[in-house]
Amino acid sequence: MSVRPDDPRCTLPASQVALLLSRGAQVEARTWADRTALHCAATNGRLGACKALVVGGAKLQARDKGGDTPVDAANCASQDVCCKAPNADWGALIALIEKVAPMAADEGAAFARRSYELLVSSRLQEAAEKGEAAELGRLLECFGRDVDARDHDGTTALHSAALGGQLESLRVLLAHGAGLGAASNVGETALHFAAREGFLDATRLLVSSGADVRATTKFHASAADLARRNQNREWEAVAAYLDAVN
Repeated sequence: MSVRPDDPRCTLPASQVALLLSRGAQVEARTWADRTALHCAATNGRLGACKALVVGGAKLQARDKGGDTPVDAANCASQDVCCKAPNADWGALIALIEKVAPMAADEGAAFARRSYELLVSSRLQEAAEKGEAAELGRLLECFGRDVDARDHDGTTALHSAALGGQLESLRVLLAHGAGLGAASNVGETALHFAAREGFLDATRLLVSSGADVRATTKFHASAADLARRNQNREWEAVAAYLDAVN
């Protein structure tokens, strides 16, 4: 079925774009007006979708039948008071494209990839820490290849699930291949987080799944050390368990 470039169905959130690309969707497919998906996302101010498309290889300088690039489309749409899309973020979108466009290919790809990773990490970590296992599973169907996406602190969704003691979130993430060895900028793994917060069941689950109880942070602290230092919730039971399995 033909879809016009100004059709609302052209506006896809990042998760749907990621899912489509992972299943072989052609990032440079064109509409009747010779617009790419990036043109459509830019026209509607969809920052997350644009990030996913750029990471997927979308060409920033692609031109439609009218000669417009995606950033041209975004600039035009942002100034059209009659066509304001809800939740549009043209300012950040235009800034992203203008930042990446003049970069060398590898540099631009790395910048776009990191920006996209931060977006994915935010989505996954929020669902994980709140214990929204069903939503987390849905997101991972789209972002599964980025299950270990890191935030500014280097933490992943597995860290967030451990921080909140969310067992179902932990199980969903582990089932999708989350890395038990992923460490924050200071070297803390999800096991460190669970132990630090005194969550015994989460600690047991991580250890039984293969977490390294001997792993230490950059400050040479083990998970058991953090349990004793912070003394949260079931910290004594956590420390005793970790000592027993060490």
